[in-house]
Amino acid sequence: MPTGIYQRKPRSLEYCRKLSKALTGIKRKKRPPHSEETKRKIGEANKISIKKLWQDLEYKRCMSIAHTGKLGVNASNWKGGISSLKTRIRILPEYKQWTKQVYERDNYTCQECGQWGGKLEAHHIKAFSIILAEFLKEYNQFSPIDDKETLVRLATKYEPFWNISDGKTMCKDCHKLTDTYLNKKEAKNNGKA
Repeated sequence: MPTGIYQRKPRSLEYCRKLSKALTGIKRKKRPPHSEETKRKIGEANKISIKKLWQDLEYKRCMSIAHTGKLGVNASNWKGGISSLKTRIRILPEYKQWTKQVYERDNYTCQECGQWGGKLEAHHIKAFSIILAEFLKEYNQFSPIDDKETLVRLATKYEPFWNISDGKTMCKDCHKLTDTYLNKKEAKNNGKA
């Protein structure tokens, strides 16, 4: 027997059958009904918990009202709209939908190692940075710094961003091995890596 944690041997099928046969017909004792005093205490406890829940909901509502208008420029952590265009596109609902469609098409399986589930990532076969560069070239009349809102709206309609045939499901480890993971290829070309 190993020291430390007690480990019980699994019960045999024969033992389980004998136990089941022995317990057949045995009735369990019914709990006696609650006294009036116990019922009163249970009722008070339920009232208190409902009141506490209402107070929590009221608190949440008040906090929601207090924070109305605190988004964007009014937010305490606003830093002047420095989020990159790439980041703004990647947080769009369309991007999440694209990722989900790629996962579903590939049955949530890494297309490199065959791992099912786990930490999966949607990989662009044609690098996202290249698609973004082509997008900016097509809409070169807009500045990526001054006209971010306009470019983000245009990105929602730009088909190459949302083409699921350009996506591939990969586990995080396999994705790290690709040339374009976190712009490794661009960094190598610029002499940074």
